[in-house]
Order: sequence, then C-alpha cells, then structure tokens
Amino acid sequence: MKNSVLLKTLGLTLVAGVTVSSLGIPAKTVSADADKGINVGDYSINLDESRPHEANELLISTKGVDLTVDASSLGFAYSSIEKVDISFDDNLYLVKTDPNVKTVSVAETFDADTFNYIEYNYINELIKPVTPYAGTGLEVPGWQHKYLDSQSAWTTLSKTTHSKVRVAIIDQGVDYTHPELEGLVNKNLSYDCQRDKKLGSDGFGDHGTHVAGIVGGRYSGSSDVNRGVASGAKNDVVEMVSVNIFPSSGGASDLVCAKGITYAADKNCRVANMSFGGNGYSNTMGGAVRYAYMVKGMCLIAAAGNESSDISSFPSDYPEVFSVMASDAYADPTLYKGASYSNYGYAKDVIAPGSVINSSVVGGGFAEKSGTSMASPCVTGVAAMMISVNTKITPAQIKTLIKKTCLDLYNKGYDPYTGYGMVDAGEAVVAAKNLKASSDISSFITRSYEAALDRVPDDATVEYWVGKLSEGATGADYINSICNAPEIESLNYNDRAFVNMLYNAIFNRVADKDGMSTWVAYLEAGCSRKSLVAQFINSAEFEALCDSYGIEAGKADFDKESERNLKVTAFVNRLYGICLNRASEEDGLEFWCEKINNGEFSAQQIVSFFFTSPEYTALNRNDEAFLNDLYSAFFDREADAAGFAFWAEQLANGTARADILSGFIYSEEFSALCASYGVRQF
Repeated sequence: MKNSVLLKTLGLTLVAGVTVSSLGIPAKTVSADADKGINVGDYSINLDESRPHEANELLISTKGVDLTVDASSLGFAYSSIEKVDISFDDNLYLVKTDPNVKTVSVAETFDADTFNYIEYNYINELIKPVTPYAGTGLEVPGWQHKYLDSQSAWTTLSKTTHSKVRVAIIDQGVDYTHPELEGLVNKNLSYDCQRDKKLGSDGFGDHGTHVAGIVGGRYSGSSDVNRGVASGAKNDVVEMVSVNIFPSSGGASDLVCAKGITYAADKNCRVANMSFGGNGYSNTMGGAVRYAYMVKGMCLIAAAGNESSDISSFPSDYPEVFSVMASDAYADPTLYKGASYSNYGYAKDVIAPGSVINSSVVGGGFAEKSGTSMASPCVTGVAAMMISVNTKITPAQIKTLIKKTCLDLYNKGYDPYTGYGMVDAGEAVVAAKNLKASSDISSFITRSYEAALDRVPDDATVEYWVGKLSEGATGADYINSICNAPEIESLNYNDRAFVNMLYNAIFNRVADKDGMSTWVAYLEAGCSRKSLVAQFINSAEFEALCDSYGIEAGKADFDKESERNLKVTAFVNRLYGICLNRASEEDGLEFWCEKINNGEFSAQQIVSFFFTSPEYTALNRNDEAFLNDLYSAFFDREADAAGFAFWAEQLANGTARADILSGFIYSEEFSALCASYGVRQF
C-alpha cells in the first residue's frame, strides 16, 4: 500500500494528524467564474458542463471503496473503471460512462460517506504565446536579465559553493538535442506522460523547448543574450527534466497533468515550471499539487495566463503555487502595471519579464515569444538558483523571500496588477544564501516558547512547529499559539511582567523604557492582553525578525473592534471611567470602538453622548463635580483655578450645561487630546 499514512485527495489529511487547514497556508482568492455548473461546497461534486473535458470520463476519489471490485455505489451506467496508479491517492478511479449518462444522474450518485469527490476529467491548454506582440520597444535582446538583475545572482553563485538543482519543465517535451540545451536536460529521467514512455522526439514541442531555454539555456560567453536565467557562469546550476503532458495537438487532461506533477515530485525535482492552465478548479490536479508541495517539498511556479483578465486559472491559482504575471520592459516602475495581455488578480503573486523573450525552439533555432509562459520560467530560474546556494530552503521560504525582495511596481505594496512586484534575482539569491537553517528556526521556537511559558518545549513540539513554519504556517500562527495559550493565565503575570514577556517572546529583546510605559498604559486603560499580542505581531519589528528566518510573518486577526486600535479603546474606556465612574461593559465598548474605527462618529459626538446620557444625569453631579469631569474628559488634567472660576461663574449666571460643554468641545486643548488618541475631533 503506497503512502498508507497519507490521506490523499482534497488535502483532507496529508500526514497523520495534520490537516491542510491546519497548515496555515493563506488561501488565494478564486474569482467567481470558477464556480459554475454543478459544484457543491468544496467542489466535492465538480461537474461543469461548460468547461472542456474528456468525453464520458469521470475522476472519482473514494474513501476506501475499491470500485473495480464493488461499483454498486455508482448510480449510473459505465463502460469501464480503471484504478489510477498515482502517489497521492490510493483510491482514485478513472470511470468511463455510458454516452447517454446525464450530469444530474452523476451528481445524484454522490455520497459523502463513500466519495471524496466526483469530477469531470477537465482539459487544460498550453498558455500559448501572444502573437504578434511588439512590446514597448524597449525590449532589447536579453533585456530580461537586466530587469531581473540576473548578473548579481550569477556573481553570488560564482563566489558561493552551490549545488546542481533538478528542475521539471511540465509542458510539451523539451528538445534535448538543441545545442542550447544538450547535456542540461536529463534524457533518462525525461518522460512522456501522454504516451506513457521515455520522452522521444515525437513529444518535443516549441513551447516546452522555449520555456526550458529561459530557465537554464546554456551560457557560452559574455555576449550570449540567449542564456537561461539559471545558467550561472559554468552551466552548473540546473539539471532539467522534461515532462511532456501534451499530445501532438489539443489539450492535456487533469489526470495527465496530475501524473506529470506527481512524476516530477517523485523524481526529486526541487522546482517545477507549469506554463499551462484551465479556467476552473480540479480536485485531482490540486491533490497532485499539494502532494508535490507539502510531501515532496517541490516548489511549483506557474504562468498566470494571457487573457487580459482576472479570470481564475489553475494550476496558477492553487495556494501552493507561485503565480507569475508578465511584464514588458518599462521606463517608470511607479506607473507600470503589467503587459496588456497578462492575466491579473488577487490570486497572482509576482511579475517577471515575459515580452519579446528570445529562446530555443525545436530543431536548433531560436524565436522571440511573448506571454506569461515566458515570465514563469524566469521565476523558476530564480528559485533554482536560491536552492543551489541553500539546499535546505523550503518552498514556503522561497516564496516568502522572492516576495520580500521584489522591486515594487505601480501601487505601493501588493496590488493585483503587479503582485508583490518585479522579481529581483540578485536580492533573492543573497537572501536564500543568508537564510537561517532549520536549526536556527528551532532556536527561535525554543527561545520564544520559554520566554512566554517559562518552560522549555519538548522535542515533539519543536519538531511540529519547525515543520509547520517550513510548510507555510506564519509567525503569527505560532506566536498566537503560545502568547494566547490558557497556560499563560496560570503564570499570573502582572501588567509589566506581561509586557516584558511579549518583548522577549516576540521581539527577542528586553522592553525599552518608553515602550514599557506605553503598553502598560494601554492595559491600565482597559485594553485586553490579546489585543497587545496582536499589535506586537503586526509590527514591523516582528516582520523583520521573521524575515531573517525566512518565515512568513503573517498578521494577527482581530476578533473584536476593541482589539483593532488600542488608542481608540483607551479613549472610550477613559470616558466610561470619568463620566460614568465605572468600567466599560463589553457590548458598549465594542459599539463605540466600531463607530470610531469606521469613521461614523467623532470624538465630539461620543463625548457629548456620555455627558448627556441618562446614566450620567442620574449621577446628579453638582456644578463643581461637573466641571471637574469636563476637565478630566476633555483636557486629561485637573482644572486650573482661573479656568474653573470662569466656568463656575458662567453656570452660576444661568448658562446651560450644554453650552458649557460646547465651550470645551471647541477648545484647542481638546483638539490636541483627540490627536494624541488618533480620533477625529468633529
């Protein structure tokens, strides 16, 4: 029984006791067009007749039932059942139905106790180059290396002991006889999944050969503009494995794509380039992706698509896959938002050169091609160089470091048109070289755990979190698990000790004087300890610490409005204490914090409400107490003698309290107080 400890498809359980949902991998946004036809819940029934699929073919994953022995659970006519031999699922079947079987009949067969999913065997296409495409006119031969800063990466490689990295080109077959590629493609491992045999010339294709040249085409001298991104100085960085998934014409089914991805992972490829796709979700291909990424540690990089749209595309949009958009050569990075043909959207990650790229084609020649299919292998080459200088780096760390080192384009920070920005090969390779080893991650876990819980974690706990953080869990996930643990309460930290613990556990340093007083003041003002943990996690200092370990920092979620902005929470709590002489109740605190955070209420409106509320009126404060309350609430100080005398005289002469209140509201001193709490005055 292969991989018997794995519960395979749909990613329900990958390793005994560890579920995909617990791995902390951020889900990518999938556009609504992915949800068409008969799709139920998590695509357990994935039968979209509008999407191209192999006629009369279903892929069915069972929960242990062997359909070749007992097919009674199938409530429709079929002509054959084949058990699929594939690493990630021991219970996957290719079922060929009777031509007259209707989709509704198949859907009605689904039983959650018997099946993981039933879906069509959908068809995927090559992401074909855009022709003709002139670019911006700035695309001189080899321009991609300038924009990627490949030279800096090559310099780092030349000065660093590095290893050869096995890279899969899952595409059309690569012409390994091409002078640019000969000796750089492992002919013995290259495989033709369409014909189920060792790759031969009948599986070669221009698209796959072009992609391979961009990844690792031969370097033959300083004037060589056709060299691959991962060529290095001595052509000693990559060993490519060609995995053909396409027939001579037409598309590749999900099953063949899944076999190609799994084959590459099982042959220990560390990176895979996938310049193909379909516009809908597939459980089968998704299972192969998760197996390759989580079980085999393969970094998967895919083209985003060439439809000038935010339409979904898979495998690009699986969360485990690094999705690459395409760039022209540009003059101003602050204005540039991607090649006109490139897909975009919040499921995409980065941008890389894709237009007018010259590379190898079948038969020994070269051609210029444009598309995200050309951009994706640029990033694949960068990932290969990162692994070459640091063989212990994980796919999650590769993704994190590439994102962190990108040149920001268009809008500041992440945007759906350029993602995290233009990939910077030079910076990414240096970051990988300097990345702390997993043993250092162990020390990070041990140190913070001991600082928070005042005890050393056992080996199983350390091993668990090293694995989780390596697989894509965030620093926020880990810190939340220890600093908000029930065990913390039993340690009886006072406020100062609690803040000092946060500094040690989260920042790896002792608290500075100003920081200590600020955070303690927030606690004394009624802010929760959980809200302080969130603020520490969401800080630039914690992000920088995580970066040094190649860990995605992540962000802390806020369960309550009072946790979102501590200044606002302190502002509201002080009004409860001053005006109502009591602590805030939870509902009231959340209500007022939400109104301020959302910009619905100003400080003037809220303070006025407190002073005119029935509860304040019921306190029957005399004029002296009323004025002292105003000074405390509006000025955060005791009344000065002259001021107090002035306002007391106004009250004695019959001025209404509402008019006195207005005088305080429009004062410069109240304006300064509002600014100090970050609350708008009016």
